[in-house]
Amino acid sequence: MTFPEILVAFALKQLGKPYLWAGRGDYVVREHQIIRLADTDQGFDCAGLVTWAAWKAGAADLRGWYGADHLWLLLPEGKPGDMRLALYGSKGHATHVAIDLGHGLVLEAAGGDSTTLTVTDAMKRGASVRIGFERRVDRLGYRSLEALRDLPLRPTVSPTP
Repeated sequence: MTFPEILVAFALKQLGKPYLWAGRGDYVVREHQIIRLADTDQGFDCAGLVTWAAWKAGAADLRGWYGADHLWLLLPEGKPGDMRLALYGSKGHATHVAIDLGHGLVLEAAGGDSTTLTVTDAMKRGASVRIGFERRVDRLGYRSLEALRDLPLRPTVSPTP
């Protein structure tokens, strides 16, 4: 299996896990502090799901350093036919990332926002890791899923404010 295929396989195993803002699987980042989560409270935000799955597939552990905007700025464009990331936002600033599965489907951690801080919050909103039809109209473009494997541990550029 290729790196992108392994990454997608790990991400698919997270289906149904709650969306947690700044969730990185087994921890969340709150006010620049890492807070470890109990097994029953684990969850992901969009970039947390992508970077966690990349780490499990063999990339560096990018979870604490890379958000959607870093992935948008640092990864090369994804080619049609390749497995790729879809990034969303406006004015060149990415605010959401999903794994493009093709045929209009995306695998993403979605349904929440910066107020979705607990599993209870996620359950009330129906916010989770899920597969769905791409509904967002603010897609900026695609980035290479393969290139995610080779990103340095820390970003080399800062995202735009």
